[in-house]
Amino acid sequence: MERKKLEIPVNQSLNLQLLFDEPLVGESKFGEYYMYAVKNGNDDSEYSFFAPLSVHEQLKNKPKGTMFQLTRTATQKGKKLVTDYEVKFQ
Repeated sequence: MERKKLEIPVNQSLNLQLLFDEPLVGESKFGEYYMYAVKNGNDDSEYSFFAPLSVHEQLKNKPKGTMFQLTRTATQKGKKLVTDYEVKFQ
């Protein structure tokens, strides 16, 4: 099954569920990546989520079926817009 890449709008939350116990770990020209298969509780669709390291650290030991809320935030730091994620387990 082909899963679409999960895109989270800034300052919005999604209710997600892990579909597997472990992510697919690989390496690209940008470095190591962690791809999780998740189900979006808002529309019940399946997606591929490329987790940043901070999110991966919170998800890596969670079993299949774990429900969590993921919020993407952005803050201005000087001239840069810095994106961050908040994870809340349900």
